[in-house]
Amino acid sequence: MEKFDINKFEKNKSEEGYYVFNLNNEEKITQDKWGEEYSEKIEYKNNPFILLKNYNIKGNIKLKGQQFHESGFQNGIWREFNDTGELIKETNYDVPYKNFSWEKVEEYLKSKNVNLMDGKTNVSRNERQNNIPIWYLSWDTGKKDDSSFQIIQNVEIDATSGKVIKEYQISKEP
Repeated sequence: MEKFDINKFEKNKSEEGYYVFNLNNEEKITQDKWGEEYSEKIEYKNNPFILLKNYNIKGNIKLKGQQFHESGFQNGIWREFNDTGELIKETNYDVPYKNFSWEKVEEYLKSKNVNLMDGKTNVSRNERQNNIPIWYLSWDTGKKDDSSFQIIQNVEIDATSGKVIKEYQISKEP
């Protein structure tokens, strides 16, 4: 069972209430406390996915899963635990996207020379009203419009067929 080291957190937290440290120059770990819960975010060098963990007030694991950057999609299997840290539920968020998986999205983005580590690169997914799973991709093109705004490329992909549904650009203030 995973436990949050409350004593270590309390001893090392900043004035703002969080604790940040690195492991082996490969992982950046940010710990925080929100109300009656502790959280831990693990960012990996050269990997766009972060591992998120939530713990209860006693330090027992409550939730664990991977997410694309800070606000992207939930990837793979997320696990939920009861108050004593025993596994009670697993949810595989990839199931509706098995025909056009993350690996295929990654290939598509790399073919467009998209930097997956860029914080402006966003990948999310959702099901439309007719239960069609859709990938939503956006990235900074590195170009500016006439007003010197960043040009952001947006693409929507049908995850059942892999076909691009929609492609458009928007301008965004830098």
